[in-house]
Amino acid sequence: MREMALSEYESQRLADIERALSAQAPVLAARLKRGPLWMSRVNGASWGAPLFVLGLAALVGGVASKALLLHGFPIVSVIGYPFMIAGASYLLPRWVA
Repeated sequence: MREMALSEYESQRLADIERALSAQAPVLAARLKRGPLWMSRVNGASWGAPLFVLGLAALVGGVASKALLLHGFPIVSVIGYPFMIAGASYLLPRWVA
């Protein structure tokens, strides 16, 4: 995605809107400046690594044990795969950036 610079008028208008918000709702303005609440408390690595390991364990364990099969298909492995993907999606942006 390509970023575009704001014109002088747009920058001034945005600054006016920010000042008006700060004057009308200072608590909301302070919360919006900090960013999303859940991101300030939890970083990606603290969720990503355990999710990835849990998903990998379920994937390998489901294939190895063959405990829960539905028409010859390991259910535990199918459930573990999305956990692996979710964990990787939390971890990869932190490594790439």
